[in-house]
Amino acid sequence: MRELLTSLLPIRGISVTLKWLSPAELKPFHQPALSAFLRGLIEHKTAFNEGLVIDCPESPRMRYSTGDYYRFTVYAFANYDQPLFHLIQQLSLLPNSAPLTQSKLPFRDNVQLVSICDTFSGQAINDFFELCEYDYDTLCTEASLWQNKTLQAHWLSPARIRRKKEDITNMKGEQRYCRDNAHVPPAMLIERVYNTITSLIRALGGDAPYSPAIPFPQVQGHTHAYWVDANYHDEKGKKKTMGGLLGHVHFSDVEKEWLPWIVLGQYTGIGHYRAFGWGRYQLRQPDGQVSMRRTIAAHPILTGIRDGAWLEDAWTHISQGKTATDKPKTSFKQNYDSLESKLNKVLNESYTVPSLSAFELKQANKDTRTLLIAPFKDRVLQRATAQWLTPILESLFSNRSYGYRPGRSREGAKEQICHLIRKGYRWVAESDIEKFFDKLDRKQIQSRLDGIFQDSTLTNAVLNWLSAPISTNKNIQPRPTGIPQGSPLSPLMANLVLDDFDNDMHSQGYQCIRFADDFIILCKTEAQAKRAMQSAERSLAEHGLSLNQSKTKISPTDKGFEFLGYLFLNDLVVENREKDKQHLDRLKQSLTKSELTFPSTSITSSDEIDQAYQPHSKLVCIAGPRCVLSNAQQRLEIKRDKELVASLAWRQIRSLVIFGQHHITTPALTAALRHDVAVHFSSPMGQYIGSAGSGRPPHGPNLWLKQIHHFDNEKFSLSLSHTLIEAKIKSQAEVLRKRNLDHHSLLQLVNDIPKTKDTMQLNGVEGHASQHYFQQLGSTLPDWANFTGRNRRPPLDPFNTLLSLGYTLLFGYCDSIARSDGLYPWQGFYHKQRSGHASLASDLVEPFRYEVDRFAHKLLTQSQLSEAHFYHDHVGACMMEREARRWYLSQLTQQFLRDVTHSKTKVKASLIDHIHKQNISLTRALAETGTFEPWSIR
Repeated sequence: MRELLTSLLPIRGISVTLKWLSPAELKPFHQPALSAFLRGLIEHKTAFNEGLVIDCPESPRMRYSTGDYYRFTVYAFANYDQPLFHLIQQLSLLPNSAPLTQSKLPFRDNVQLVSICDTFSGQAINDFFELCEYDYDTLCTEASLWQNKTLQAHWLSPARIRRKKEDITNMKGEQRYCRDNAHVPPAMLIERVYNTITSLIRALGGDAPYSPAIPFPQVQGHTHAYWVDANYHDEKGKKKTMGGLLGHVHFSDVEKEWLPWIVLGQYTGIGHYRAFGWGRYQLRQPDGQVSMRRTIAAHPILTGIRDGAWLEDAWTHISQGKTATDKPKTSFKQNYDSLESKLNKVLNESYTVPSLSAFELKQANKDTRTLLIAPFKDRVLQRATAQWLTPILESLFSNRSYGYRPGRSREGAKEQICHLIRKGYRWVAESDIEKFFDKLDRKQIQSRLDGIFQDSTLTNAVLNWLSAPISTNKNIQPRPTGIPQGSPLSPLMANLVLDDFDNDMHSQGYQCIRFADDFIILCKTEAQAKRAMQSAERSLAEHGLSLNQSKTKISPTDKGFEFLGYLFLNDLVVENREKDKQHLDRLKQSLTKSELTFPSTSITSSDEIDQAYQPHSKLVCIAGPRCVLSNAQQRLEIKRDKELVASLAWRQIRSLVIFGQHHITTPALTAALRHDVAVHFSSPMGQYIGSAGSGRPPHGPNLWLKQIHHFDNEKFSLSLSHTLIEAKIKSQAEVLRKRNLDHHSLLQLVNDIPKTKDTMQLNGVEGHASQHYFQQLGSTLPDWANFTGRNRRPPLDPFNTLLSLGYTLLFGYCDSIARSDGLYPWQGFYHKQRSGHASLASDLVEPFRYEVDRFAHKLLTQSQLSEAHFYHDHVGACMMEREARRWYLSQLTQQFLRDVTHSKTKVKASLIDHIHKQNISLTRALAETGTFEPWSIR
């Protein structure tokens, strides 16, 4: 056994400190990106598969600013002196030695060396020959420290340990790996350490038996482990899953002969992706003592929120809360020094957490909830901490929960439930967790924070906030368990603990949908539903939690069940009665009704134009959630989930535009044709499909003829184009002005518009404006967005992807509404005519593009969308994850439906209404009864 171990020794280790030369954003686990960077530095691809191992104490911090330090460790085993020697040389030459310089890479020529230390002595070194050797005697000395001691192997990075062969028959993907406590008995850890070390020996050219000379020990102990999802993108941009276990394995009674193996396993790591630094653990005693010297991160993870923007954003959010009655009368800037002082005390672990005050929250038709509220400034610190941690934890969470998560909602849960029911899941097991917030053992939170962040400052700060006592009538009442409802940290920490429950249910093949502490499990049979509920009970018991028996039941979906304020009857969904008013208000926002339309006669005079503006003649647009349109007593009835949303007399409607998968009955379609109401159909993205109607243009052929005639007149078309582009550039300038960016350059370009003598010159002015506009917006985007300018086919970065999707949706709306307003879609005045292309929509969309720009910018800068929501395909195109794409388009549609005010006409209406009103203005210009007034916000 000794000979086997000595063949890997001595070990040498370097602890490296780098400095960021520009801001950087990383995935929560840095190992894949860092190992790829180091492989490139030494041009030795196999070194990190065999003889070199990395440790990343900076994980899972995601954001770094210019000047921040970054630390990591590299261990080199026997016979790998040359690669380590070369690596030290290359590190000293950074940034010039960086093999790759693409801005999308987290590690490139954006770092430079600060120092290299010997990992085992802690002393700074200048070259390879100053390094200490960790030899067999040193290994035995470290192993002797653990004799007759209880050991805890704490994972420093996710461990991908394959389950036993007999346990994974017919299993695929991530299910083949140990995901739970029962999968990793303590004795199994020792077996995998032996297998890893002997495999490494064979890879280095040695000879090692596949079975040990002495039997594996039958150790006693237990495992506390939980699965975290993780992924990375390979060289081709393809997403790779590499989740693993965190937590610890607790064992005792280890035979003396096996201690050196367990100690050496700290340096080798175990399991799959060991070459990435996966499967690293550290031995600890229950009191926290360790024997392996580990490099610590350059700074506590919470130092990032020293940036005033994080505190200010948290201040604003808390100020708008229902419990903000204790808000200081002074401004954030006046309180910044005080907040920074408190934050510094948090980082120095000298902050005294204030006690909480009880606040009774009364809810209609529900029990009164007691909120425990910290003082205002303390809540600001908690909110800033939660905001800083959210993108990190979100990237690790399961996609099977919907509560208190950015980009997720009960509507998303409802859609998933309906989808599963349609797929044949016709039994539902439903329950919630008994007094979850009151009973949760905070040690569960401590274990997860320790496992993911490895940062005692963060763990202590969060636990101190969650453990704060209650102040009642000048008495201080401690809280031995639970987390306070009312703390900005509580929802995030609740999801952190219950994510293990989500993964437990998923790994067993159950379709579990959770919202905070409420959940349902959809199954195909009653027997499966019963087994699912038993599994749920066992999983929660691991955390000291139990089901609320009074709310636990199993039933077929055709008998109906309630969840998240919805009543489900198979795949039909009805909003609960107490929420009907809010529900109907929301639906009515998706029915955009305009009082502006035209009779089906040709337009020849101003009087006839004015007669068209009758309140009884409407353009009706159906967008948003699915509706059913039917005919009842000479009226169009619009329902959703069998609830009446609107009822309109057919004589009130001039035209009807249906966006998406809404259903119109045959009697309703017949009634529309009988009343000469054209029905236009478009895809959810606004792509025009066709219409049902008389075939006549709404205003007769005269408007089409006038449009073709006028747009063939270069002077007329250029005049319209001047007005159009001026409105567009002014709106872009307003977007920059509101973000304190250079907008004056755009306003100066507006002065050049009247000087342009043709469309080509005007296009040049527009191009200069757009270049400056996107350069300014791009300067404030997060670095991970890698935005270098506007590009289209294909989009190469997240911002361009959002713009392309948003513009496509907006173009479709403009095209469909223009057709319903009787305009000739293929004849534009600014953009060139192309076969089959609706050139007019390309013109009319221009003044509205800013709405997509600023919404996409907001989502990225406020971290509502993160790097994890995007990936690159095999040709380098930047794509969005399906759920994120659906959420983005849904939210953007809501932006189009909200009321905004025209800068000149002062008319307040939805953006879709303003698209229609812009069409009316163009029609007046064509009829020579008015001037063209494009949409403008300034």
